[in-house]
Amino acid sequence: MVKKILNKVLATLGYKMSRLTKEEFGLNMEHDMKKIFRLIEPQKTPIIFDVGANVGQSVTKFKGYSANAEIHTFEPSLETYKTLVNNTKQYNKVVHNNFGLGAEKKEVKFYANQLDDISSFLEPTSLLWGETKKTEVLKVYTLDHYCEQQNISKINILKIDTQGYDLEVLKGGKRMLQEKRIDIIQMEITLEELYHDMPRMDEVLKFIFDLEYSLVAFYGYHNKAIAARWTDAIFISSAFADNT
Repeated sequence: MVKKILNKVLATLGYKMSRLTKEEFGLNMEHDMKKIFRLIEPQKTPIIFDVGANVGQSVTKFKGYSANAEIHTFEPSLETYKTLVNNTKQYNKVVHNNFGLGAEKKEVKFYANQLDDISSFLEPTSLLWGETKKTEVLKVYTLDHYCEQQNISKINILKIDTQGYDLEVLKGGKRMLQEKRIDIIQMEITLEELYHDMPRMDEVLKFIFDLEYSLVAFYGYHNKAIAARWTDAIFISSAFADNT
């Protein structure tokens, strides 16, 4: 009876309740990530890169999936980095890095927004909300270089949320991607031109598809009126897919 009433209420709001099967992919990112972790964990401790870690939201989620996961975070803003470290101090196997990742080692102008989760290495356009409270020049390294220096031969999950700078992060990890040493890419894809010089969605997808990664699904479109602003996506390497 309760289920029927709930279904009626959801129907009036334009929603439908359904149960996901254990095998079903592509409808719910939380469900899919849990299943991906179950595929990884029997083999080894999950190695996760959280690029654009902000204040630790994803660290908490990943530790919920696997308390034993080894997580490397990357957060260039010192102010946000300090909050990140404080918010995640209860977890072990978390390596924090106070710099960004990009296509090459260099110093890049960073636009710190009053809303820290939309700060970026790209200059905001008039479409972005919030205000830039300061700009500063911060260090950027490449994913490939970091892995070489830290002797990391495999990344199970590469999570990227860098506000339009995501393609630069991918370019800096091209060797790891080409060699299929990254199993899963979880990333936010910005669709509206919220930042100057940000790549279009088709450029990002072409780069990923050319490296033989397949799209699992897009999740949770965020819209302004009728236009989509951004969405989340998961991609899987051909090598990992063949072995699951």
